[in-house]
Amino acid sequence: MSDLDPFRGTPYRDTRQLGAGGMGEVYEVEHEIVGRIMVAKVLRLELAQDAGTADRMRVEAQALAALNHPNILTIHEIGMSEGFHYLATELIVGETLRERIARGALPV
Repeated sequence: MSDLDPFRGTPYRDTRQLGAGGMGEVYEVEHEIVGRIMVAKVLRLELAQDAGTADRMRVEAQALAALNHPNILTIHEIGMSEGFHYLATELIVGETLRERIARGALPV
C-alpha cells in the first residue's frame, strides 16, 4: 500500500493482510485496548483523496451499521488515519463464497 501506517493513531494494530483489491486492502487487526481481533478494510490512499469515493465508503458503513441480522457483518467503527479511510468490522471465520462455489453449485 505505502510506507505509511494506516493504523497509526488508532487503537488498531494490524496482525496480517487478508486480501487486496482495486479499492483497498483488508487486514486482520487487534484492538489494542480491548484485545479483540477484528477486520479493517482500508481504502487505497489515492482513492481516499477523492471525496466521492471516501463518501461512498462512509455511506456503505452507515447502511451496514443500520442493519441488525445474524447474516450481516457488524460494523464497529469508521475512521481515518494518516489520510487512510478505514472500516473496522467483526471478524467472521469460515468458508468464503468463492471457496463454497468452487465446491459446486449452491442449492436453490
